[in-house]
Amino acid sequence: MGVLRYIKMTFIDDIKKSVLYIAVMVFSIIIIFNTFNIIFNEQIVAYRSKEYMDMSKLVFIILAVSIMFIAFANSYYLEDKFKEYAVITLSGKSVGEICIIVVIRNFIVTAISIVIGCLLGAITSVFVLNGISKLVGVNINGNYISVEALILTTVIIFTELESVFLINTGSIYKKSINELVNRKKRAYIPDNRRVKINPIIYIIIYLLPLAVAVIPTSPEERIKNISFAIIIGIFGIQGIIRYVIPGVINNYRNGKKIADKCKLIIASNLFFSIQKSIVLTLFLVVSSVLTISTAGQYRMGTVVNTMSLACYILIIGIMSITVVYKFLIEAKSRKENFEQLKLLGYTKREIKKIIQTEVVVYYAIIILLALLYILIVALGSAMAGLMSIKLAIVVVMEYIIIFLTTAMVSLGEYKKIALLN
Repeated sequence: MGVLRYIKMTFIDDIKKSVLYIAVMVFSIIIIFNTFNIIFNEQIVAYRSKEYMDMSKLVFIILAVSIMFIAFANSYYLEDKFKEYAVITLSGKSVGEICIIVVIRNFIVTAISIVIGCLLGAITSVFVLNGISKLVGVNINGNYISVEALILTTVIIFTELESVFLINTGSIYKKSINELVNRKKRAYIPDNRRVKINPIIYIIIYLLPLAVAVIPTSPEERIKNISFAIIIGIFGIQGIIRYVIPGVINNYRNGKKIADKCKLIIASNLFFSIQKSIVLTLFLVVSSVLTISTAGQYRMGTVVNTMSLACYILIIGIMSITVVYKFLIEAKSRKENFEQLKLLGYTKREIKKIIQTEVVVYYAIIILLALLYILIVALGSAMAGLMSIKLAIVVVMEYIIIFLTTAMVSLGEYKKIALLN
């Protein structure tokens, strides 16, 4: 069977399976387009002004988070196709042929996403610009559409997705057929580092900003020291997620005293989920801290202050949706595993317990790791006079409420998909 014929035969089925992935890209494209549409609108901020430069930083943060969202979704999207690519390879297709299949499929999915995303972006821009106009008291043309925003959005999305797919296509050929077929079943990744750092060191580095926050200095000096300590603390966070927590889970899972059969399944699922969340958590911490710090540099109600707080909420929203997406995809991939557990004698109540514990523990880890830094920066900014205590509390509570809300959504959807007969 030829490559083009294979693509044609599997086109409808592939599009159906890609609906959630397309929805993620469309959502990201809408955000990216509206972000560029705002920064290119001189009715909001004057070109090359200080406000423009700070707004550009916010654009960069939003852009980075949105691209991360797409890349994160892409990793799950590709993982879902590993078995298919293994079968294609066994059928005798060459490296070039499979590369063509991947690129053409991706081109079609990307083109569909860009058309829908830019169209919806243009429609939603009216509401976005009118909303900004009311919030900051500036007269803005709600029908403004930036051609540069459309071009940049299209170029960025195409460049990112084609690059990611080509890189992932190359990585497929570095794996054996057996690895591709059994990729999803691999729950444990051994720590093969030559030099291993004591887990306590990662925890100490992570808590460094908290220690700096209580050192008696001037409010202005304290916020600078906290920001510097957070930069260092990021190394501690990645170590905790990559090595400390997985190590604890693996030691617990291999413990001889575990009598609860459900806990073994929970530990294996959590190990995989946490390992997949390293980049997500780091982006969450860095982007949240930067937007809160930027908001504190401007008076309440000004354009940059309002946009910084809006970006903060948007970033938290994107991150929480990313986690929901992660659970939706993992629920689909684990549905077969849960059906096998039923055959082994696990009751529906026990499977619900596995799902509920996994979601609750996962969210507790992700929420608390980032919450400490958000709390330190928000209260530190309030003590330095960069924002009011009330605003600092609102900033922290918004983070908690958004993630708790999406945690309930994740739990409900996970149960619905995994337990569907």
